[in-house]
Amino acid sequence: MKVAELASNITLSENKYWVTEEKEKVSYTKNGHELIKESEENSFWFNHRLTCLNELIKLYPIKHMMDIGGGNGQISEFLQSKHIQTILLEPRLSGVKNAQKRGIEQIIWGSLQNIDFKPNSIESVGLFDVLEHIENDKDIIASIHDILLQNGTLWITVPAWQFLYSEFDKEVGHFRRYNLTELTTILKEAGFNVQYKSYLFFLLPFVIWPVRKFYKLQKKETKRRKFGHIDKSSFIGIILKFILRIESYMISKKMHIPFGSTCLVVAKKESK
Repeated sequence: MKVAELASNITLSENKYWVTEEKEKVSYTKNGHELIKESEENSFWFNHRLTCLNELIKLYPIKHMMDIGGGNGQISEFLQSKHIQTILLEPRLSGVKNAQKRGIEQIIWGSLQNIDFKPNSIESVGLFDVLEHIENDKDIIASIHDILLQNGTLWITVPAWQFLYSEFDKEVGHFRRYNLTELTTILKEAGFNVQYKSYLFFLLPFVIWPVRKFYKLQKKETKRRKFGHIDKSSFIGIILKFILRIESYMISKKMHIPFGSTCLVVAKKESK
């Protein structure tokens, strides 16, 4: 899967990433990639998401993936380490530069809306905590359906439960939170067949609601963005990692976690 073969309106820049002339407005904190970079490295949350993704890849093997809205490239780096050929598509230049530093080999600075990808050209697409930042979520799902190969797969994680929606969600550019019923309905209407669906982080809804009510008391933005991102090597982080092992085990057995703060779905493209 080579970038040059997938779209007509992009060119390779002197900085060795692909660019398009049009730029899309992004619903995300202006300096969000820098604010979240440390948490990506140290937080139990990001670590557990990768652990669960690793189990899913064993169940649904892929050779190629386009990581849409992949930010600083944490998941793209993980995919490359699994010898999965990866293209990172990122609308923010700060994310593009951070991903380059991670060694991501194929990067496009742009968005799905402003790049003319060829229909039926991509094996799999990842939207990892991205869909909630897109106002017209159904349109983007339909566009992904168009560019995927027949039987290609779409991998999604999104924040769960609208009752947990808070000022934090507004600050980071979330339009909404989801539940699995809503998400699978959107996917089926777009022509996808859901292969696997589950919640993740079954403990967190009981913590998020009260914590998010008070996070605005923290005036410094950098500290607010770390709010709740417990260090994976701390005592609490180690305990959480141990408890959450049950989730990665359940995924490895294709079992479904009935409740949590994140929705996780793998869906296959079918004809509309």
